[in-house]
Amino acid sequence: MNKKIIIIVVCLLLIFIAARHYFYKTGENLTEFFGDQVILDLEGVKVKAEVVKSPEDLARGLSFRESLEKDRGMLFVFENLDYYSFWMKDMKFSLDIIWLDKNFSVVHIEKFVKPETFPNSFKPNVLSKYVLEVNAGFSDENKIEIGSYAQIQR
Repeated sequence: MNKKIIIIVVCLLLIFIAARHYFYKTGENLTEFFGDQVILDLEGVKVKAEVVKSPEDLARGLSFRESLEKDRGMLFVFENLDYYSFWMKDMKFSLDIIWLDKNFSVVHIEKFVKPETFPNSFKPNVLSKYVLEVNAGFSDENKIEIGSYAQIQR
């Protein structure tokens, strides 16, 4: 009888671990699973990111804000893999824009993008599912490059 209980508990634990890994790995339903903020561990550097996925928030982004605190960012969550384009409309400070694939691997970076670049847009030639905006210089300061990997933490 005790063996059956142990087997059931171990099976439930494995199911829980697999489900948790799925959410960490794919990032599906980030806002439902983590809330409206997440901590990204990007090659050992922690970034507290506001999660946005509604059409209004995706369109507004960081526009009209005066600044962004150090080690803070905004994580754009899209439904599908695509070639997402970003611009600096109504921005007041420069950014690094980091595109990530469905596994949170960095696939493209635009560094030191200035507000004056508007109406130009920036778009990778690779598919992405997430985009992280951080203060300009973040990528260089922290040695973030194509192939760097991010993990989601609570």
